[in-house]
Amino acid sequence: MFKNYFKAAWRTIVRNRSYSTINIAGLGVSMAACILIGL
Repeated sequence: MFKNYFKAAWRTIVRNRSYSTINIAGLGVSMAACILIGL
């Protein structure tokens, strides 16, 4: 089941590179902010 999820996510990342890059960067920044706030 997870294999299908990863395949679908990979296809989306490859098709929409700029959108995926912005999305992943935003997730990284938000996770870093949450960790810093938690400290």
